[in-house]
Amino acid sequence: MSVSVRVALAVWLLVVFLVPAFAIDEETLWFRRGGSNIDLQLIDVPSTRTGEPREASAGQVNAGRTTALGEFLEAPADAFERIRVGNVVAIVYLGTGQAGISSCADVTATVFRKLPNGARVVLGTGTLRSASIPPKNQIVDPLRVTARVEGSLGTRSLAPGERLGVEIAITNNCGSGRQVVLRYDHVSYQSQLVFTDNCPDVDNPNQVDDDEDGVGNACDNCRALVNPAQRDLDADGLGDVCDNCAEIPNPDQANGDGDAIGNVCDQCPIDPGEGDATGCPCAVLSCDDGNACTTDVCTAGIGCENVAAVSIDAVACRLSRMRSAMQDAPTTDLAPRLLRQRSPLSRKIDACETSVAQTGAALVNGNARQTGKRIGKLQRNLQRVAVQIDRATSNGLMSDAIRLELLGIVGEAVTASQTLR
Repeated sequence: MSVSVRVALAVWLLVVFLVPAFAIDEETLWFRRGGSNIDLQLIDVPSTRTGEPREASAGQVNAGRTTALGEFLEAPADAFERIRVGNVVAIVYLGTGQAGISSCADVTATVFRKLPNGARVVLGTGTLRSASIPPKNQIVDPLRVTARVEGSLGTRSLAPGERLGVEIAITNNCGSGRQVVLRYDHVSYQSQLVFTDNCPDVDNPNQVDDDEDGVGNACDNCRALVNPAQRDLDADGLGDVCDNCAEIPNPDQANGDGDAIGNVCDQCPIDPGEGDATGCPCAVLSCDDGNACTTDVCTAGIGCENVAAVSIDAVACRLSRMRSAMQDAPTTDLAPRLLRQRSPLSRKIDACETSVAQTGAALVNGNARQTGKRIGKLQRNLQRVAVQIDRATSNGLMSDAIRLELLGIVGEAVTASQTLR
């Protein structure tokens, strides 16, 4: 053996023995037949049978119909047992007649709790759509159907006497009937139910998941808060849902004033904020949103609040805002002809302002019937303004940006008018 080969071999051995190897911490239950064809079981050891494989038959599955292949059940629980949140994969060996099934079968796996009275509580279901199933004498590879177990802890808890189960069902979307069988309980046909590893890159055989979001503690970037997506915008190792400064890296989560905002993005790092994104107290916050039609206040524990008024005056305020927005718009965004007194858009706004005055008078008089009619007319006039705005944009007289701004104001006015009834 040459020196270079011996060195290469030595390096390989170092890599093999020094780099930790993490096993996939999956939990597997294998399909098995008990004492009869109707005693279908889930057990925690693979089959050692080498004779003829067991077969669960769906019989003739007519076109457009769904048929189940039976329930495979674990032994009754002798103590309370929690079924954890996460993906469950049914790995099944399915076969059919000589013609086979080409991309026209849906295979559904349903995971459930079987109660002593025979009722089922579904924990998760998944469907592999447009699957192909080979002839029985050509079965080599299994199909994989993924379901996701979710729900409350109560739903996912097996009580003593209850059984965990899985059912495989076939929906025939082909043009004619098909025979379908499931092979299992055999060394070459190890149909099984696999609870996937909730931390596939980290060794965690106990699979502990405190927040039950399907991500184990060993690799969860927010162990106390549900965040299955594990989103970490600033890549500081802390998920956005528990990061006190989600847009700027701060793995130390330093927060000198003890509010909800970390120091690196707190505009007032010495004084506790009110709960908004600034991290500042009301005493130094400016809550003015530039909208004359809202009431701007700062509330302890909340921060800035901009509350839209809902009186008839609020509708008038929004019509005034609309005129100001049109006047202030550059000619590249809004054609000057739209501002003329007799332009269709100006006339529709005039009609709205007249309706506002008439509705206000009806509200003062307290005539409910008359008020309802005036509000209805006001809302129709507001809709006509929206139509004119869209028409002006289509004719090239208004930019999309101004259109969106004006339609937003119209929407606010409509909302305010709806509260008058």
